[in-house]
Amino acid sequence: MTAPHSSRRRRVALLGATGSIGENTLRVLRAHPDALELVAVAAHASTEKLLGIAREFGVRHVALFDERAAASARSALPAGATLHAPGVEGLEALA
Repeated sequence: MTAPHSSRRRRVALLGATGSIGENTLRVLRAHPDALELVAVAAHASTEKLLGIAREFGVRHVALFDERAAASARSALPAGATLHAPGVEGLEALA
């Protein structure tokens, strides 16, 4: 006996979104938009790249580990997005 198929999208929080594993994960997300929803992204310090991902996917939760990167991102956040605290605290909020 198998469980019925769910039409509900899986929600994904992508920590390390700007690295090679993150880029591969983004390819999978682009290929399966009906099954997967990107809801949170984080990176160490790649501000522009991370904000581009947030804009593309309509992500509402963003974190940058580096304090300076987080400070520079604050004014460029996509509408409706929340920038979480830098460092471990921000990563924990997204996980």
